[in-house]
Amino acid sequence: MKPIRRAELKAAIVKVLTLRPGWSTGNSTRDGGAEPPIQGRETGGTAKLRILLAEDNQVNQRVAARILQKAGHFVVVVDNGKKALETLRTQGFDLVLMDVQMPEMDGLEATRAIRLREQRTSSHLPVIALTAHAMGGDRERFLEAGMDDYISKPINARALVDLVEKYCPEIVHAA
Repeated sequence: MKPIRRAELKAAIVKVLTLRPGWSTGNSTRDGGAEPPIQGRETGGTAKLRILLAEDNQVNQRVAARILQKAGHFVVVVDNGKKALETLRTQGFDLVLMDVQMPEMDGLEATRAIRLREQRTSSHLPVIALTAHAMGGDRERFLEAGMDDYISKPINARALVDLVEKYCPEIVHAA
């Protein structure tokens, strides 16, 4: 009904977007069924980058995925390091955004496993840490685990897009 309040409009838009197929978080639904992972909105027919987002917090999943999708990237979301490794075995990605603290397997352990696997293939997959930790020594700890860089939460949209695209410039500029 007119006039519409901003809060009502926002709530309606969020409700519609979260019900759309392909906009889910990859976690279980309330009724116990599994939802498919977030799939990116591809702009111009092709996504710039294929990004694996490993993050256990649903709000952070949605925020980061939407920021990246809006920038034209394809995003698949998993909620722990173990699932990230499983997904990397079956799908190809240009970059991984890895939360540092997750259940089952944290981001540091998952990154070490990625780097061990790479020793056999002589390839390199950029891994960027997502962390609420921005204290002295954390950067060194992330780099020691094999991560290429990190970004602190809460996530700044422009900083996230710039950082992600910094690690795959040849793909971003070709798209």
